[in-house]
Amino acid sequence: MLLLLCACLINTELYLERMAAVTDDDGDGYNDDEGDCADADPDRHPGAAEACDDEDNDCDGYIDEDITDAEACDGLDNDCDGHVDEDITDAEVCDGLDNDCDGATDEDLDQTWYLDGDGDGFGNAERTSVACAQPHGHVATGDDCDDGNDATFPGATESCNGADDDCDGATDEDLASHAGYVDADGDGYGAGDYDEGCDVSSSVVATGDDCDDNDATVSPGEGESIDGRDEDCSGAADDLDAEDDAIAFVAAEPYGWAGSALLWADLDADGDDDLVIGAPGRESGGDDCGVYAIDAGDLASGDMGRASTVLAGTSTRCGAAVAWDGSRLLVGAPEDDGGRVSVFSGSSLATAATWSHATAGDAGSALATGGDVDGDGLDDVAVGAPAISNEDPRDGTVVLLPASSASGELLDLATATIIGTAARQQFGDRLALGDLDGDGYADLAVGAPEAEGGGLAWLFLGGTALPATAADADASYAGSEYATAGSAVAVATDWDGDGEREWWVGASGESDALAFPDNARGVLDSADAVASVLGETGILAADALAGAHTGLLIGAPAAMGRDGVIAWFSAPALGTDFDEADATLAGGPGAEAGAAVAAGGSWWAAGAPEAGTSDEGAVYLVAAP
Repeated sequence: MLLLLCACLINTELYLERMAAVTDDDGDGYNDDEGDCADADPDRHPGAAEACDDEDNDCDGYIDEDITDAEACDGLDNDCDGHVDEDITDAEVCDGLDNDCDGATDEDLDQTWYLDGDGDGFGNAERTSVACAQPHGHVATGDDCDDGNDATFPGATESCNGADDDCDGATDEDLASHAGYVDADGDGYGAGDYDEGCDVSSSVVATGDDCDDNDATVSPGEGESIDGRDEDCSGAADDLDAEDDAIAFVAAEPYGWAGSALLWADLDADGDDDLVIGAPGRESGGDDCGVYAIDAGDLASGDMGRASTVLAGTSTRCGAAVAWDGSRLLVGAPEDDGGRVSVFSGSSLATAATWSHATAGDAGSALATGGDVDGDGLDDVAVGAPAISNEDPRDGTVVLLPASSASGELLDLATATIIGTAARQQFGDRLALGDLDGDGYADLAVGAPEAEGGGLAWLFLGGTALPATAADADASYAGSEYATAGSAVAVATDWDGDGEREWWVGASGESDALAFPDNARGVLDSADAVASVLGETGILAADALAGAHTGLLIGAPAAMGRDGVIAWFSAPALGTDFDEADATLAGGPGAEAGAAVAAGGSWWAAGAPEAGTSDEGAVYLVAAP
């Protein structure tokens, strides 16, 4: 029994031993039979990494063999050379470790980070954080010039928005830029403020002086016309310039003084008025002279080459005066011997008669037509001969004769004559005819601007008993010293628009034009006038007068340094100033525009006898309003 019991104990121990050999106590996947040399240590088993720990970690019977790990700052002998943390030279990096094994962590690695508020990768230099690691929402650069706009940052594409998109300190640089003034009406002239930049339209223009940029017919480059508007932006309405705003017929004959006399007449009976131009040459004579006609159809051309020559001469001053009686054209040549008047008729303007004066008299210096003056039933012509000497040297004479008279000696053909009353009075230097008082007879106005120091003007009422001398005139007006009263006369007109006829007297030395009523008699003064235009010193207005659509044209050839001015007054009242004109036309340099004026149906004409480099003369036309 005892032997049996011992045998049983011996088997139990063997059993337990065998059981232990096949059991993996440390759970590392290996048991004793499988070579686990430390079944109580899960880190030691076949295949485990050998570590420098004085243990056989891989159960191969060797301790700490083949250890080659790099030394790290961890308090361990990583390379199993018997030294701990030796020769650590790693640079410190921002990882929360003591990379250089100096006992400090992430030392000297702090830097400034910039808040990137708009998420464009560039930060705000004024909002910073200092840290080793990059904080959330921060970046390493702080050169964003607008951290509230993700389209603005260094290197961004510049756009035309008035902002510095690429943060280089410049705005809208390197973009196409335009500069100028907005031209809203497309006439080439702008208005408003000068603008410059990439956002300015390429349609801007260089000039900004358009006074109405909503009207393409108004600009500094526009021509002025008589319509109450300031088309050329001069600051005044209807201030025309002959060189820019008028049609100019410029003569070619040197010293011809074309435009000294003007007349509108339907020469070819086609229903449209043609323009007759007198070019008498210099007053001293010795120059070619002529009379020219511009057909109504050629008026807009401005081509003097289209003019037909009615009369040409030398040393006679032909064209010093012209007149039209509805069927005949009369031309005065006051230096043709003692003076001559040539009469042309028909559409061919054939010579119908010649009235001459043999001795000194300047006959034909002035001409006027307009009805029967002497009551003989025939329409008359008044011929001024201011140099005829009667009782005194050059006292002057006005000769009346029928317009239908045949050729002959002027004084032999006369039905009436009126003579001056003082030496060098030059009675008859200016003439006008018209029925002032409505009695059916033509009344005669005479001007003598050189008479008695201040000039004189007379009115003679037509009828069967005309006076013989100026002293018996029905009315007269004498200018003050140097007034040159009578520089122009007109009769039977209503240019002030009051419904009554007047006779007008120009006094160019005083720059005045005065209108006297039809019933004014005797010696008159300015207080008797019912309308007047009062000029300015130096203007020398009223060398010429003409009616224009119930208004008054006044020529002032000595104005503006002798460039000359023509002024239009729609309804002049008593005391109207010259500078209150409704429209003006300024002549060219030294042209003396306004020496003659004439109003036709559609045009106003102004003579400028000294226009041109050699006083060739010109006529300016403007369209009537």
